Amino acid sequence: MKHLATAVNVDYYPQPEAGHNTMWWPEMKDVFEKFVADHPRDPHPDNLTWEAVTLDHNRAHWLVIDQFGTQSGDANPMPDLNLMEDQPLFERFRQPGRVDLTRRGNAIEATARGVAAFTLLLSPEKFDFDQPIKVTANGRSVFDGRVQRDLETLLKWAARDNDRSMLYGAELKIKLSR
Repeated sequence: MKHLATAVNVDYYPQPEAGHNTMWWPEMKDVFEKFVADHPRDPHPDNLTWEAVTLDHNRAHWLVIDQFGTQSGDANPMPDLNLMEDQPLFERFRQPGRVDLTRRGNAIEATARGVAAFTLLLSPEKFDFDQPIKVTANGRSVFDGRVQRDLETLLKWAARDNDRSMLYGAELKIKLSR
């Protein structure tokens, strides 16, 4: 728990008598519901970082890592979010791929390392589909144009996510060349 305090506030409510049950819920319900109300989830954050080693866990919000591999234009080594005082939180058996995204209007800036291809899931809640979308990856323009709304994409991700706040009207596939 101590390592979490370096990045986030942690409210910890031990339930020593609870055992393996939810008898404690009536006491904690109001605290929990206040926390949820005070910290609304943003299903499409403008800033996003995702690092993965396999395609089993390749998605965060509106980013999907499709292929790993080093590219000639890879970003310089990025701060390792997995390290706390030089102690890895998770053992790694191979080098991860990572993508950092920043969205400003219809412009997306991606910084990638160890990733050969990724997909951006575009929501009409965040993007104006009537205007061009511009994507820069590792300082290079990789897409500048309009995207078409696609019913198949909408239905595919709606079925996977089962979350009406995460509706994607278009996919934008980005390949980073060697």
